[in-house]
Amino acid sequence: MTKFEQLSGVVVAFDTPFDEEGAVSPDRVRRNAHFVVESGVSGFFACGGTGLGAVLTLEERETVIEALLDEMAGDVPVLVHAGSPITRDCIRIAQHAGENGATAVVLSSPDGYYRHEPEAVHEHFGLICEGLGDLPFFLYRRPTDAWGTQLVQALKSAHPNLVGIKDSATDINLHLQFLETQLDVFQGYEPLATASILAGDKGLISGLATIFPEHVVRLYQSLVSGDLDAARAQQAFVNKLVMTTYKPAPYRRFKAVLRARGYPSGEVRRPFRPISAKEESELLERLARLGALDQRAEGVQ
Repeated sequence: MTKFEQLSGVVVAFDTPFDEEGAVSPDRVRRNAHFVVESGVSGFFACGGTGLGAVLTLEERETVIEALLDEMAGDVPVLVHAGSPITRDCIRIAQHAGENGATAVVLSSPDGYYRHEPEAVHEHFGLICEGLGDLPFFLYRRPTDAWGTQLVQALKSAHPNLVGIKDSATDINLHLQFLETQLDVFQGYEPLATASILAGDKGLISGLATIFPEHVVRLYQSLVSGDLDAARAQQAFVNKLVMTTYKPAPYRRFKAVLRARGYPSGEVRRPFRPISAKEESELLERLARLGALDQRAEGVQ
């Protein structure tokens, strides 16, 4: 049994910390990783959307992966996003992750300037899989993706190391179909946590958990313990946090919240617009009114 097959709970979609000059900071990777681990998360998802993987060079992504895997030293599962518009770059990232001890890699469609035909996307996944050996992998579905269960079943038949799906597409009907594939399914959109986990998901891969891990963990714990009254209240609170921090431009807001919580992460990288002083002040005031910045959630173990 692989480590991934044993994974459940809240996997943090980990913010990539930069230093004050805008370079990837291995020291901050290590420090901020302990912040979320101490809040009860079950694992990491590195260099995805929240981790700004698309605006990192290959070398920077490797720096993040090496720092995180070295710091966790096999104690906490680490999933590595190997997505890129270029197939050979995906293969490089995936192989590097495997060589450095990643639990699994996560493969997404080749986004970018071009809209690829379904056959090209399927072949893109297949070529990456050929270079994985027996390293477990996820598929990662985003709102812009057109593929569904047909591609999943085809890849599952050809590659038995396909073990799971990270679904952030917000389509609950298709999400429920993924559960029928017998793969481990993780919800990537926190407002659908209750519906998804009660339907059979293994857990969440959560961007919100990179700034408020304790609240996302509390929601998961309430659901799996059967305390539905607590889960309903916590889901409503998590939804408020999502509405406050996700729009507009969640990444600059995430970094502002981490700074306020004592875990500096630098600023977003252009072309993302850095947060203004006024916007940051208003954000933190709203979060303070919610009580999100004042205390850790009760019941986190």
